[in-house]
Amino acid sequence: EMPGSGPHRFGVDNERKLAFFTGDAPGWSKRVIWTMDISNPLKPEVLSTWGLPWQRNEGGELGNDPMPGEKTCTFHGPPVIRGNRMYGAFWGGGMAVIDCTDLRAMKLVGHISWSPPFVGCTHTAWPIGDRPYLVVTAEARGKQNYWDSQFMWIVDIRDETKPTPVSTWFPEREKYFDRGGRFGAHNILENVTDQGPWANTVFITYFNAGLRAVDVTDPLRPTEKGCFVPAQGDGEKPVQSNDIGTDEHGRLYLIDRWGKGMHILEYTG
Repeated sequence: EMPGSGPHRFGVDNERKLAFFTGDAPGWSKRVIWTMDISNPLKPEVLSTWGLPWQRNEGGELGNDPMPGEKTCTFHGPPVIRGNRMYGAFWGGGMAVIDCTDLRAMKLVGHISWSPPFVGCTHTAWPIGDRPYLVVTAEARGKQNYWDSQFMWIVDIRDETKPTPVSTWFPEREKYFDRGGRFGAHNILENVTDQGPWANTVFITYFNAGLRAVDVTDPLRPTEKGCFVPAQGDGEKPVQSNDIGTDEHGRLYLIDRWGKGMHILEYTG
């Protein structure tokens, strides 16, 4: 059992036998990171609940409503560990680099928030292989599209104490912005590698702009190198490509938020 309204997104690190959840926790305001030891999956052990220092709220009421998204500091997740660092996205609270050498006593290393001036909803922060860069997405809002917000960022973490955005990326606004439904970033394939056939490729769902493949070899100039936008028939709801996964064969599984089902794809490069 978990308090409040339960977890939103979660992740599993099979190598470390860890699971990560985002949810309410006593002593914290809004959602924070739950880190669990699942080496015995029948008896998961909570190693820690951790949020940004200013989320501390002893005695406060539990409730993870992330509104208003522009300002509400609440963990979205899931986080990811690389070495002794954890990376996490905090919605209206920006993104953080966390020292997780001791999972029971994690420490903030670096943090940045770009809201304001940009609209909040920082969704995912994920490292590009072993390179000193993160892919960070800001989720498109449910009721309003923004011409100049809610896109993908590349963040330079060569100095971990000062995460610095160095570029942004989004598909053709003129083509998709008024197509209907959400226009903006959402999920990525949560395995951005710098090795192999998919090296430096970010697969990102962009709601009404479908699935995009973005080359981040040059972190200062991300470029699109492929896309798949599900067909939309007359009178149908807009495409809302929502999440993306893969398997050991390199197939991609794209699902829609508004009932267009699942597409199984191959990336041909």
